[in-house]
Amino acid sequence: MALLMANRHPIARANLSIPRVGRLTARLLLAVEASRAPIRVGDSVSLILADMAFATTCLRVGAAGGWWSVLVVGGAGKLDMDVRPKFYRGVRADVVVRDTLAECREKAGEIDLPTLLPTWSRMGGPARLALSQVLEQFPGRAWRVLPSGEVWVGKENWPGYDRSVDVVEAMPLLRQYQLQLEPSLLPGVRLQGYVAGKLTELGRVERVLHLIGPELRTEVLCA
Repeated sequence: MALLMANRHPIARANLSIPRVGRLTARLLLAVEASRAPIRVGDSVSLILADMAFATTCLRVGAAGGWWSVLVVGGAGKLDMDVRPKFYRGVRADVVVRDTLAECREKAGEIDLPTLLPTWSRMGGPARLALSQVLEQFPGRAWRVLPSGEVWVGKENWPGYDRSVDVVEAMPLLRQYQLQLEPSLLPGVRLQGYVAGKLTELGRVERVLHLIGPELRTEVLCA
């Protein structure tokens, strides 16, 4: 069984970029020889990486040397969809967010924004920008698409990752670190690792990049 599967199709090469704010983006090369793409634009795609599962949607498919190249994003793939302008008066911020997600047909998860907004004008345009505009009013809050495909909004707690990792290559001035493949690592955690045999606080994980191919590795950007 392949390390990474997409709807049960084996993946030969992939990069999965997972930001702390936003949604997963994955570029996949399916190890499938077929005259027709086994995954089509708009399909729901279940990515299985070791013991991790990600609910994604296909945005683009193309032929690539007899195989198929696929671009998927976390969630329903609708955050680029335009939403209508809308004016609110005396509304909780979480209601504004839930309205936006419902209009673009993304699934809302936990939305922790209990603050009452005296007025709010939602500008028309991409739903992701409408979300970002609301979150700009709450510097302590963030939003992202979870592996489940749900959109989460809340305050970062920065829990510690459940183990210390082995750092293969460190660029501490850039706060970038290369690890052996660490499939369960996600942004939003504090990370410790062994650099040249010394246990080191690497920082708060802002982005995780899993690279699947001839080499298997995870790259992290910390703050």
